[in-house]
Amino acid sequence: MSLYPSYGGHRQPHPPQPTMGMAPMHHAPRQSHQQHGQQQQQMQLQHDHNAFRHFYATQLATLTFNSRPIIQNLSMIAQQYVHWSGIVAQCLEAHIHRVR
Repeated sequence: MSLYPSYGGHRQPHPPQPTMGMAPMHHAPRQSHQQHGQQQQQMQLQHDHNAFRHFYATQLATLTFNSRPIIQNLSMIAQQYVHWSGIVAQCLEAHIHRVR
């Protein structure tokens, strides 16, 4: 004799039912403020060449030593925004002239 109810075989117990007067919640999770801000920034970078130039130059300025993760991040940004490849080239050229 067991203290636990027998469900027979491999059946799973039924999921709990909502209590009377409360509807089950089927809402999609809300976006965090940070996610919303990131989406807005991505939209702006897609359409505004000045915003992209500033963003890429700022990211490139963090490359102050030979760092594979920073270089990979810069490469991923350049691939994601390939339509701004001319700006990427200009930023890289300016960065090379500034550093020793």
